[in-house]
Amino acid sequence: MMLGVTMKSGSNIIDVCDKCNERIRVLIEDEQALPRDISVKPISNQADNVSQKIDDVISNVISAIVIVVIVVLLFVGLRTSLVMAANIPIVVMASIAIIAFFGVQLEQISLASIIIALGLLVDNAVQVCDQTRTNILSGMKPTEAAIEGARTLTLPMLTGTLTTVAAFFPMLFSLEGGGREYVYSLPVTLSTTLLLSWFLAMTFCVILAAAFIRAPKNPNAPSAPIPWLTALAGKLYSRLSRTAGDSSVAPASGSEAADKENIFLKLYGASAIAAVRVKWVTVAVAIGLLVACMSLPISTEFFPRDRRDQFYVNILLPETSTIEQTSEIVAKVEMAVRKLSPSTDDSGQSFERLRSMRSMIGKGGSRWALGVDPPSPNSNVAEILVRTSDGALTPKYIEDIRRVTSEGDEELGIEPIRGARVIPMTLALGPPAAPLVLRVSGDGFADIGQLRRIARDVKNLIRDQPDTWDVHDSWGVDGFEITLDVDEEKANLSGVTNANVADTLNAYFSGLQLSTFREGERQIPVYFRLAKDERRDLSGIQAAFVEGQNGKIPLNSIAKAVQRWQPAKIERRDMNRTIEVASEVEDGVSGNDVVVRVLNSDRMKEIQASLPNGFFIEVGGSYEESQDSSAQMLTSFGISFLLIVIILVVQYNGWSKTLVILATLPLAMMGAFFGLWFTDNSLGFMPQLGLLSLFGIVLNTGIIFIEFADILIARRAENCPGDGPIAGLSKQEFRECLADAGKQRMLPIFLTTATTVGGLLPLALSGGPLWEGMAWLMIFGLLVATLLTLYVVPALYAIIVETFGVQPVASTSNES
Repeated sequence: MMLGVTMKSGSNIIDVCDKCNERIRVLIEDEQALPRDISVKPISNQADNVSQKIDDVISNVISAIVIVVIVVLLFVGLRTSLVMAANIPIVVMASIAIIAFFGVQLEQISLASIIIALGLLVDNAVQVCDQTRTNILSGMKPTEAAIEGARTLTLPMLTGTLTTVAAFFPMLFSLEGGGREYVYSLPVTLSTTLLLSWFLAMTFCVILAAAFIRAPKNPNAPSAPIPWLTALAGKLYSRLSRTAGDSSVAPASGSEAADKENIFLKLYGASAIAAVRVKWVTVAVAIGLLVACMSLPISTEFFPRDRRDQFYVNILLPETSTIEQTSEIVAKVEMAVRKLSPSTDDSGQSFERLRSMRSMIGKGGSRWALGVDPPSPNSNVAEILVRTSDGALTPKYIEDIRRVTSEGDEELGIEPIRGARVIPMTLALGPPAAPLVLRVSGDGFADIGQLRRIARDVKNLIRDQPDTWDVHDSWGVDGFEITLDVDEEKANLSGVTNANVADTLNAYFSGLQLSTFREGERQIPVYFRLAKDERRDLSGIQAAFVEGQNGKIPLNSIAKAVQRWQPAKIERRDMNRTIEVASEVEDGVSGNDVVVRVLNSDRMKEIQASLPNGFFIEVGGSYEESQDSSAQMLTSFGISFLLIVIILVVQYNGWSKTLVILATLPLAMMGAFFGLWFTDNSLGFMPQLGLLSLFGIVLNTGIIFIEFADILIARRAENCPGDGPIAGLSKQEFRECLADAGKQRMLPIFLTTATTVGGLLPLALSGGPLWEGMAWLMIFGLLVATLLTLYVVPALYAIIVETFGVQPVASTSNES
């Protein structure tokens, strides 16, 4: 006997499971209410899996925060890292408190969302500290420097934050079904964390910056380990160059500012000006790289499979099977599972892979996991839930069960199981969807023979694919039935109706309740029907008698028994007869890739061309779910894009700079697609969310760059004669401003990238299949987009200014 406990909405799964286990312990040990020969074993304890996932994600969060603090300490120094380290826990704790009001609990999605937000969270604090330090170096007092720095950064940082929030917020109303249920906490957590991060950066971080950030005693001396090493490398390089007599590297007179720059800033300055000088070539190279990356072969997958210490085995017999026959097959499968349990580790020690299992015959169990869709009640279905001793053993255990149930194993004494489909399955991390499904449909009451023929051709095509197994259709095999053709004329003359015939046969084989026998409080129904042996033999139907208005007459005098094969099940979809042809795919193979290969094959084109009028083939399963989710994500992206455009147009009061910033989005896609291809991950639902997150971070980088480029151009224009074509500047002066803007923002941009990548590395390396693809997509996307942004954005800015005559700022000569 099995007992399932379902948690009420809003409860804590860990508390519920702990209370259940405690109650069982009290029943057995304290109250001793159960007989000693009855044992209680937990088959599925969701608290174990949830606790493990939460512990893993919390560990990843802690690792990410530690990595972020270390990165900031190495590149910026102790004071800034202390301000940032003080800001992170406050933002995180406040965000957790706020998202609870939106119905979001602490789980792996919400915790991972905090990791994704760490990069921008740190960026806000670093921007404030860096600008405060710059203002102090220019002669301001610490408090004045912090306030002025916040005033300078308020609008661009708010714009960057709002564009990132705009990338996620539309998910709340554009996603539907299981996808929305699954990722609801992600946009809520990210939006809350980012908005709160900006608010605290403009308030709490300003206070901390005024209190802790100070100008170094020697402004020219590095204040952090990495800058110190780069400065040392630059000195060694200069000394070696002078020793070699290379006068080309000697600085020109009057270039004291250049001498203060480290070797990386010098290299970037020279290369940035070169990229702006050949701006069209720079943009063309970026477009070429984008086209190359977009053409890489990347598989698609709705949701990956989980790696946990549970799996299930679905058992399906022909539709006409009895529950006794199903029970016999289940017993054979259980025996195979037990015999396959013993195994040995690398050191040669034996252990058991099977921890426990339970079987449900005639129906599936309760929905014990999100990725499981239990079979509907029927006499020909069964489900076995298996719990292994370690999640790492699950894939091999499944492979062994699948092998021995289809081929047998003489050494273990296991015979192959015939006449039933035995399907061991791992758990999906998302809503359940078969990896490969093709639907064969015909309008209305389409001809069954035609449907069967088309479905058979499709099954043969799928069966010939190298990566498929368990190819089947939803109608199954035909059932043998006996139909009574009643002669209406003879029946009317005999006073027998169709209802009389039906009642008689129902009484013979199913039973007619005559009375109820009472025994104390028990009520036992009394039925009239044929004996068991006679019910199993249908040949006696012709000898049966039926009672009508004129008395009993032989059934064979008014009806003829016709034996025939008929579909045991007929399914409809949108009022049309439909046969679903489905299969499983080998482990590690994307079902969507197999679907695409089947649809593009010559045989499928021949099948499609030969379809009669009114018949059609369409895709279902995981591929259909992926298409639907992609359409929903496309809608979300469209709304996000519109919101981002509105924010940028309002910020810059025009389209030119807005278009330059929006051009950074393809740069993010370039690295993202390359990352998926390089790490062999699929473009699934979660990587698509990662792409949206990546868009927000890259947009923020472009916004900050444009803002500081405008500030430098305006400052330089104030100190020049004002006779140049670009806001009073010459082309060379304008290009130097773009390079200087990149130099000034290189450290914050680099820190945003480094801290985000550092925070995502634990997810990429140990976050499990749900997060690996998204983490690697964002890591590669950020690395490539950051590098290209520092060159492509200046080149695009130069194009709209130098080629199309757009003025970056108001000219001083015009103002006068």
